[in-house]
Amino acid sequence: MSDQKNLGEDRSSTPSRKKTTKQTTTTHRMKFFADAQPTTDALKCFVTSLITGVQLAVTTVDVSKQENKTPDFLAKSPLAKLPVIQADNINYLFDANTICRFLCSKNDKVILIGNDLNGSLVDQWMEWESTLSADQLLQKVEQHLSSLGANKAHLVEGRQTLSLADIIVWSALYLHLSSTSNTNQRSQFPLAAEWFDQLITENQKFFTQAVKLSKL
Repeated sequence: MSDQKNLGEDRSSTPSRKKTTKQTTTTHRMKFFADAQPTTDALKCFVTSLITGVQLAVTTVDVSKQENKTPDFLAKSPLAKLPVIQADNINYLFDANTICRFLCSKNDKVILIGNDLNGSLVDQWMEWESTLSADQLLQKVEQHLSSLGANKAHLVEGRQTLSLADIIVWSALYLHLSSTSNTNQRSQFPLAAEWFDQLITENQKFFTQAVKLSKL
């Protein structure tokens, strides 16, 4: 396993020579273990971490070398699944959708999930994503968007803002709907492609950075 730089940290500002008051706030970086190979599951987590502002200290795990089968790693993820996040001193979470839900509970970003029916609809989309094949999910998204009115910007009907459902499904379909994709699925599913592109336009800073971090 190899360590990478901390994510979510802004290093763009130039240090000032003027004497400034030292900030005493400390931001905890959560330990995050990702496959050394690019995956859309890692992409989900990177998008969510950037939007929620939760910083990740990333360690890559080389599955091709069976680094996910070592006793130390299996203690974190008994099913040898990736990605994994250390939630506290005891608990590790090893399902990407579960990790994203957990990240949304941080920094007052639970709005990405919602509550009551809104939250249940988010959960339902996450269940669709985890159950359906990519082709089936594309068909589901296209059919759903065609049933909506003028507002086709978000998957959860009636929402005016981004939800975790958008993040999860967008990430899962990245290899199929990206403008750099070699598939013809953008033309097959035009409404899904339009929704996909609009999310990038509305959240370009987070989505494009997450793609770079995931190396997809």
